[in-house]
Amino acid sequence: MIPEGFLVTLDDPMALKITVRLNPWGATAALDGDLDMATEAPAGPALDAVLTAVAARRTRSPGPVGPVGLVLDVSRVFADVRGLTVLHLLWRAGERRAVAVALSGAGPLLHRMVELLTSPGVPLYPDVAEAWNAVLTTSERVERV
Repeated sequence: MIPEGFLVTLDDPMALKITVRLNPWGATAALDGDLDMATEAPAGPALDAVLTAVAARRTRSPGPVGPVGLVLDVSRVFADVRGLTVLHLLWRAGERRAVAVALSGAGPLLHRMVELLTSPGVPLYPDVAEAWNAVLTTSERVERV
């Protein structure tokens, strides 16, 4: 289980920080720093560990399971194409584990890379609140089917 306020600091604490905040539907992970070739190797497993913990909430929950999601706040991140690959692979892993993964607050460069290089596209939202609204609405539709 991820403790509230869980902080992942990679080998270089100035490179990338990941702060995880839990909510009833999953978690929000705020990324701060560079997600690029230098941080790709440690960031991928760190984010996968967060996804695994969120997915575990689905399997441990007694009774009907509500929506489960992971929103990545990337408003304070510089990402190159290697960083985008980490985010795209996390989104795909979320699909396989029935966890909706969405990005919020992407800057113009990351936003453009997502539009051009991912298909059908990693979901992008202007802020965390809108991302959660979309994740919960989409997840509820999927749960009812």
